[in-house]
Amino acid sequence: MRPGLDRRNWTQRNLIPAWGIVETSPEEFSMYVNEHYYWDDSYIRRVTVPRHRFASVHGDYSGGVFTTKSIMMEGNSLVLNYATSAAGSVRVGIIDETGWPAAGFGIEDCDGIYGDELICTVTWRGKSDLSNFFGKPVRFKFELKDADIYALRLGGGTE
Repeated sequence: MRPGLDRRNWTQRNLIPAWGIVETSPEEFSMYVNEHYYWDDSYIRRVTVPRHRFASVHGDYSGGVFTTKSIMMEGNSLVLNYATSAAGSVRVGIIDETGWPAAGFGIEDCDGIYGDELICTVTWRGKSDLSNFFGKPVRFKFELKDADIYALRLGGGTE
């Protein structure tokens, strides 16, 4: 956690989790952290984190690109856990085993993704079926604009 603008959170031992991480609902985890340590108004605060959102790959407003390592395709869709700003976006392209963008699955073919979803099936020109890649190594190339990717998984196509 970042200490923010409160100068009392910039001293040692601030924002340290008090005791583990607790699942408080199917969609949320809670942590309890100490704030204002070494000050006379020290207290414990509850912080919530949406499920599977402890870390992300982030692209700022000017944009960012990253490519995954080679992944053996074992599903027939790509499912993302992501968040963007209102002006942000995510686009995904598939790089096939030859090292070139797969026809019909390039970044320019990806339908715009924006919002905040724990489960989002990626589509390319309205289609999410990736069964033609099943059993083959692929890489996913992401273009992010003011966006975070928290997790990705290969799904069964019905998410």
